Amino acid sequence: PMALSQPRARVPAQQLGELLTQLAHQFPESNLGFELADHHHVTDPHMLGITAVASATGIDALRRIIRYQALVSTHESLRLVESESTVTLLKSVVQNEAAEHIIQVFLFTVVLNAIRNITGFKGDIAGVRFTGRAQGKESLYRAHFGPRAAFSQSEAELILPRPVLEPPITTANVDILTANEPMLASLVRSVREKSLA
Repeated sequence: PMALSQPRARVPAQQLGELLTQLAHQFPESNLGFELADHHHVTDPHMLGITAVASATGIDALRRIIRYQALVSTHESLRLVESESTVTLLKSVVQNEAAEHIIQVFLFTVVLNAIRNITGFKGDIAGVRFTGRAQGKESLYRAHFGPRAAFSQSEAELILPRPVLEPPITTANVDILTANEPMLASLVRSVREKSLA
């Protein structure tokens, strides 16, 4: 409990998984991934979130999230796959089914909300895939992600149309990027070397 009250505390992944699993059993009618995402703001990951939205384009923002993801989780479970028509954010499975599903729903909701906010995109995405079963009504997933939501898949993926991510975004700020990128790189290095104070 003390760690949860400290904004910059790091909680071991095993404990996070146990907490999410307990919450899933305690609130079986809730979709905790969506509910947690409702309380998330783009600046919650501090410098990483601010730097991502200061990127020139939506694709650049996603690339920065991938590059500096160790600041959020040392599992570094995210990958980005780019094609001519889509950009896919993939998440590897690192938790048990209940906890992993909450994390996948939370992560994809937060990323899609941020992309919609910085690009103005309101249409349907190319697709979303979860490794687990739906928690609660599937209609809730369709309301958030559109008609192309799939469950019990081999990989967790958020698939975005590339043309939405290529135009310049209004939150772009080269001064923020110039100031923050060296600090982000230094923090990631410290996390990987386990020397972060």
